[in-house]
Amino acid sequence: MRSRISTTETIDSSVSANDPAFRKLAMAYTMLSDLGAQNLNQGAFQAVIDTATRDIGEAINGLAEVGARLGTAQEQTTNATSRLKVQGDLITQQITAMEKVDPAEASVRVTSLQNQLEMSLALTARIQKLSILDFL
Repeated sequence: MRSRISTTETIDSSVSANDPAFRKLAMAYTMLSDLGAQNLNQGAFQAVIDTATRDIGEAINGLAEVGARLGTAQEQTTNATSRLKVQGDLITQQITAMEKVDPAEASVRVTSLQNQLEMSLALTARIQKLSILDFL
């Protein structure tokens, strides 16, 4: 399975029991436990033991490689996560800087708008009271 860990990176992020290392290990265990070693002559028994020993050695090496691949993937994921966190922090700082409001300036603007609105309402009230009859 491949996983995307950043905008530009993907990694192999899983291991399967079908990996050759696991298959060799299962094969060796099966040879040792299920081939009826008590019914084999000494030469055949020794051949089974030698083959199982060789397969277990190869399986151990293969499992070490699998562990190394997973360790590398984990390290890449950790690094990508760190980079994404830094990018997220920078973006958050930039947004905060853009949205930053000076409370004193905002108060002055609101007061100014409120005064203009009150003046407009007062003028509207005066205009409504005007009548042509008052001037005739």
